[in-house]
Amino acid sequence: MRPLGGFLGLILALPAAAQAPAWQVEVGLGVARLERQNGDAAWDVSYRPDLELGLARALGTHGRFGCGVAVLPRVLGSSRRSGNLLLLRVADFTWTPGRVWSFRLRGGFARYSREHPSFGFTAGCALERALGPDSGLSLACDWVKADQSTSVPADPGKDPKDSFHAVALVWRRRF
Repeated sequence: MRPLGGFLGLILALPAAAQAPAWQVEVGLGVARLERQNGDAAWDVSYRPDLELGLARALGTHGRFGCGVAVLPRVLGSSRRSGNLLLLRVADFTWTPGRVWSFRLRGGFARYSREHPSFGFTAGCALERALGPDSGLSLACDWVKADQSTSVPADPGKDPKDSFHAVALVWRRRF
């Protein structure tokens, strides 16, 4: 009787699953003002491209939840200690109270590429204005705290840590 109950439950759930909104792929392209500080040193400012790729699914009529990745690649001519910054957004929640404006909150992990890579955490928010049904322009802020790997023999855990602030203007498109 149990297999029959599971089969009936599946049959009853299929119409609801077919009507549920599908996953959407989201791509973003923009420019970011990245500020980096290592320990007590002065903030180093650079401008970098902001390349984003994400996957999201609707949560009701006003929300969307997903995950994604953002890359802020190194700019030619920057200092040699500067490398690529990779943000793995584990949680990306979007709330759209109306038709035009959206608010985003996100968090995840970060990797700063250099001679000895740094790993850490990231948190951010964004305000997005719809340009059409599947595109928008957002002003995003991200905060990153990264630390050198403890397996690096030259770093006993006492070296200064990297902090980042990024403000980006990003065009987004959902497919």
